[in-house]
Amino acid sequence: MSDIFSRLNYGFIGTGSLCQAFLQGFLQNNRIPKERIFLSSRTPARLQKTAKRFSVQTVSSNEELVLTSQVIFLCVKPDDLVPAIEPLASQFNPQQTLISFPAGVPLSELKKLLPHVKRLVRVVPNTPMSIGEGLFAYSLVQADSGLESFVETLLSPLGKVLKMPEDNLSAFTVAASSGVAFVLELMQYWNEWLENHHFPAELARKISTHTFLGAALWAKSFPDLSLAQLQLQVASKKGMTAEGLKAFNEAQLDSVLHYGFEKTALREKKLFQD
Repeated sequence: MSDIFSRLNYGFIGTGSLCQAFLQGFLQNNRIPKERIFLSSRTPARLQKTAKRFSVQTVSSNEELVLTSQVIFLCVKPDDLVPAIEPLASQFNPQQTLISFPAGVPLSELKKLLPHVKRLVRVVPNTPMSIGEGLFAYSLVQADSGLESFVETLLSPLGKVLKMPEDNLSAFTVAASSGVAFVLELMQYWNEWLENHHFPAELARKISTHTFLGAALWAKSFPDLSLAQLQLQVASKKGMTAEGLKAFNEAQLDSVLHYGFEKTALREKKLFQD
């Protein structure tokens, strides 16, 4: 671990599932020393339970956390953001880094709430970060190569980190963050079909999981081929696989998925407004 990361204090406002996924990922990769991690939450029982689980520190208030930490992770829900952050605005200093995760909250709104924060980053993660296989997209208020390097070095042990225009973050949220749940939904159909054909539940799960994993790794191994080209290597014309794909097309599976994606995107845009 480089000296700069081991010398900083890291504060997490909010101790829900997102915070816990980060802590698990960071601590498994020895990214941040436990004694440098501080938690605050409006729910004392959850705060103590999370701190005990990960052997990290707690503080008595968000104000204390801001005064204690050089890097602050904002892990609250979108509708809790203003009540959590507005009273803290004057506590921040220009040297601190604020990494914001609430979905649908644009950098422009964060900047209004926290005018003193210069190192402001909006990040969209997904939950496989807890095992080092996450996917992150981030945007900055303004170009800052030093901050970009800091964010990418900090997050890269937890997965792949992508810098992109903020306008792209909504679609990324649907495809990569919500997308994990969508893929798991499909995997459940695989499980159910196999169980209906008399496979034990444990074996059905193993087959389903490894089929999805193998397909993803196979696609990753051939970046120069489109997914459609790879699919042709599996589905020969007039074969059984092609018959199944034809049935998916007749059932308009693409339209169903597209509808789900668009509904998710619309909800993401409303989260901060509700």
